[in-house]
Amino acid sequence: MLTRAEIKATKEELQANYRRLTQPEATVLADLEMNAERLDAVLNMESTQTLATFGRSVIT
Repeated sequence: MLTRAEIKATKEELQANYRRLTQPEATVLADLEMNAERLDAVLNMESTQTLATFGRSVIT
């Protein structure tokens, strides 16, 4: 389990890495096979269920 500080730092790092991609959102969504709402949830670390689903979709 992450601490609040770790969650905040991870969220900021995820968002910074996403901005560095400089890819159109449509390309990212297609590559990850997810919709914009799910990507937003992942980047904001809104729920562990969302993150677990994200992890499975990228790994498989």
